[in-house]
Amino acid sequence: MKPAVTDRIETKKYDHPTGGWGSLKSLVRKARGEGLLLSGIWSTLLKQNKADGYMCVSCSWAKPAQPRPFEFCENGAKATMWD
Repeated sequence: MKPAVTDRIETKKYDHPTGGWGSLKSLVRKARGEGLLLSGIWSTLLKQNKADGYMCVSCSWAKPAQPRPFEFCENGAKATMWD
């Protein structure tokens, strides 16, 4: 049996932009895993960090003056899914 905590850290090379489509793909995987893929989570996330919405539950991401639909951090979106 492998120990729960080790001193070994595994990393993988990642040559893509942080955020963007990779983050959105990760959120889709997380939503599927949590059974939320077809729920109302997407309409909730579209209000995250928007002037008429709510602030992120896990960080201090600013509310931009002209927000884009998926303008929120990946970790904050995952925290919203868990809530």
